[in-house]
Formats: sequence, structure tokens, C-alpha cells
Amino acid sequence: VTKLFAELAHYEPQFAPLLERAKQIERIDVDAYVRNVPAYLTRPAAQAVKVIPEEELAPYARRFHPYLTLRGITLETAKRFETGYHREHKRVLFPVRDNQNNLLGAIGRTILPDYKPRYLEYFDFDKSKVLFGEQLVRPGGVAVIVEGIISAVVADQILREHPSGYSVVAIMGSKISKAQVQRVLAFASEVVLCLDNDSAGREGTKLA
Repeated sequence: VTKLFAELAHYEPQFAPLLERAKQIERIDVDAYVRNVPAYLTRPAAQAVKVIPEEELAPYARRFHPYLTLRGITLETAKRFETGYHREHKRVLFPVRDNQNNLLGAIGRTILPDYKPRYLEYFDFDKSKVLFGEQLVRPGGVAVIVEGIISAVVADQILREHPSGYSVVAIMGSKISKAQVQRVLAFASEVVLCLDNDSAGREGTKLA
């Protein structure tokens, strides 16, 4: 696990603080912990969020843009996250789904340098009430929370190359909301907060 987070830190610097935590977790039988203390099963269900019809996503769905390669994302990983592309707006799309794989919205990341806004919400959803990557989380495991969707996708890609029992979700911002806390506690036995190592990320960590 320590080697895994060293590799993660190489690609995404904000994972560096997890190295020491990884050393501690290596000495814990996480599976036994989950079996014996399944506290996540007794936590309240996450707040319901409006489900978006799949037809809304269909015009942009399942399209791989070379921009993803520049960010270190493979075709296999893009398929795993069902990335799409909005040609008119020149944005790669990342669908946001719940743990039942229902479509809740999407985030579009511009492929143009220095273009604002870099990220745009699609389908009129409130990103503060959901988590990106929730549909891929292993219930009862350890959830690593990051800020951005690119960080989450790259981290998930590396984690799959080095199976560890960790899952990654993104809050799509620098501050975790109460609704997002509720969602992550509904499926994770342990949470590791790994926000960006900048002023916004440090402030978000304090508030969490």
C-alpha cells in the first residue's frame, strides 16, 4: 500500500500526506475490521437526489477524446467512467452516478487552455449533494476523498493496478458538504480526506 501511494503522489501531489497513513493501515486487517464492526450498515441512508434519464446523456456518451490521454487517463479507464464528449462546447464529460448507477448529472471539463469556467455542471444538478465515483465504491471499504474528478479518475486507475481495498470519490470542490458526508458514511467503514495542498484545500480540510 505504501508503494501504491508513493505512485499516486507522483501523479497527484496532494496524495503525498497519505504515505504515513498508508504505513499505519498496512498493519491493520481491514477486512476483519469491516466484518467485526460493520458500523456503516447502521448509518442513515443518504439524501435522495433526482435521477436524470439516460437519454439526456446519450448525445455525448461513451466518446474518448485525446485530452484524456494528456491527463494520463487510459481508454480502459475512460470506459470504466463512461466518459463522453460535447463537441460543440469542447468539453469532456464525466457522468455522476449514485451507488445504484443511476445518473444524477455530469461534469464537463473544457479541453481548451485558459478557458473559464474549466468545469461546468450538466443537467441542472447540485454537485454539493453528490459524490463523483460513488458507483464504483466497494461497500464497507476505505474511501479516499479528493477534490477533483481528474484526481479521482487517475487515482482509481492506479488503485486498480495495485489492488488495496481503497476506493476514491471526488467532492467536486474544495469543501465537503453535509450531504456528501452523509453519502460517504453510508457506504464506507473508514474515510481518508485528501484535499489539495493549497489554501482552499487546507481550509476545506479544517472545516471537515
